[in-house]
Amino acid sequence: MEDLLKRYSKHQRFRLRATTFVRLNGILETLKRHLPAKAKDITRQVVAEYISTRSDSVKPASVTKEVSVLKHALNLAVDWGLLNSNPAQRAKLPKLPLGRTRYLSPTELKAALEACGRSKNGEDVVTAPVWLRAPIALAAFTGMRRGELLALCWRDVDLENRRVYLRETKNRD
Repeated sequence: MEDLLKRYSKHQRFRLRATTFVRLNGILETLKRHLPAKAKDITRQVVAEYISTRSDSVKPASVTKEVSVLKHALNLAVDWGLLNSNPAQRAKLPKLPLGRTRYLSPTELKAALEACGRSKNGEDVVTAPVWLRAPIALAAFTGMRRGELLALCWRDVDLENRRVYLRETKNRD
């Protein structure tokens, strides 16, 4: 299993952002600690027990992510001829709570923009710097993530056609 996860890590290294790759390695270490030493010893029952025990100690989203990585690693093991089948393929994942995606209401957005550069209660304490107003508005109106905003360059901005091109996104679209 350790060799498989090392190979999987090398396979993913140049396919992921650096921060995502760090997260992946943490997941791989968790899988290594909780699963049998030999990949051929992983069965559907072992995967089900893993999901059950991990669900007791971490959030459902974490378990879902870990099992997703396990499924992908085992699928590649099948493709590489190391395993005959993927025992995690039809694993029952924990239910994720609804409503994780949240957007600012118009009132909340207005309050956030007004907080930039405004002192609190007439004192000299600034709640947010004034320069933060534009990035907050850009993020709110485009749906860009922090990393996407920080990676923007002028060559990505087409003022004539009013477009911004994102070279690297989380979902690769």
